[in-house]
Amino acid sequence: MGSRSSHRQDVAMPKIDLTKVPERKGTGYPAEFAAPCAERVRQRLGDAAGLGDFGVNLMRLPPGNWSSQRHWHSDEDEFVYVLAGEVVLIEDGGETVLRAGDCAAFPKNSGNGHHM
Repeated sequence: MGSRSSHRQDVAMPKIDLTKVPERKGTGYPAEFAAPCAERVRQRLGDAAGLGDFGVNLMRLPPGNWSSQRHWHSDEDEFVYVLAGEVVLIEDGGETVLRAGDCAAFPKNSGNGHHM
């Protein structure tokens, strides 16, 4: 059981106001690669919180849209948590349906190209 240290000064954790985090629709991919992701909507929560080494995105995917082109990261791990609905995770091992409450993780440099 954890306890609060009497030596720790209470500091309020900054709350991110989602209504103030810009929503970005589409992608920065070149035109020939952009269509599958054209309707996705992303909020960069990590950027809003001032995080530099850990990316956190809230993404809404309309039916049929991709989260990204298949990819992996060389400098950071990736973690996916599904809040609502369902998505199909496509990765080197095949296809897996992820539903609300499901998660998946990809260690950096895994070489396992993936997307939803």
